[in-house]
Amino acid sequence: MGDYSVLEKYPDAMTTYSKDLAKAAKKNAEAQYYLYKCLIDGNGVGVNKDEAKNYLKKSADNGFQNAISEYGFYLMSTGQYNDAIPYLKQTISDDNAYTALYLAYDKQGNIEESNKYAKFLSDKGYLDFTKILFQRASKDDEKVKYAEILSPRLSALQFLKQYYINNNRKKELLTCCSTLAKVYNDTTAIQYITKVAQESSADISTIEDALYYNIYNNNQES
Repeated sequence: MGDYSVLEKYPDAMTTYSKDLAKAAKKNAEAQYYLYKCLIDGNGVGVNKDEAKNYLKKSADNGFQNAISEYGFYLMSTGQYNDAIPYLKQTISDDNAYTALYLAYDKQGNIEESNKYAKFLSDKGYLDFTKILFQRASKDDEKVKYAEILSPRLSALQFLKQYYINNNRKKELLTCCSTLAKVYNDTTAIQYITKVAQESSADISTIEDALYYNIYNNNQES
């Protein structure tokens, strides 16, 4: 096909181009897509959005990748989530398609499938989806995994703090409290660090954390 972005600058050329496309579009998926572009933009032909959408669907159904992606997102934008899913799944290398698939399944109430795409996006570093998985997780080990990724977000640290208390994980609790104290000036976290720093078994890093707040020194003087 010709370079549509160049041809659209020349109305006469676009008229010829669109006529040729109309002939080719009977069988050719790529031609169907570019005829859709002509019809939606009114280049070389009159604007006809309904016919344009028909050609976009034909092109997508005949396997032209640009059309598959665009038609899938069009269906999403009009709330046709169930119809959009098969097209979006064919655009699976695109993070935007994963996001749309998450949304489509979420709108349907299919949490298991929406979580699948949320996990993929979380694994790629999109923390908003990690937060969704953290909020949805029903098992503590799952929540811990996502909370540790989300740290130092406050909600994640607060969950981890309580989890470490409940499971007597003192080393992790101390690290969590240190972060809570330094980032959020959390009073209960500071109190815990102070308590541990006063113990004869406290290591140097714990005492240094306490000194950071002038806690240990003040207590020694009193």
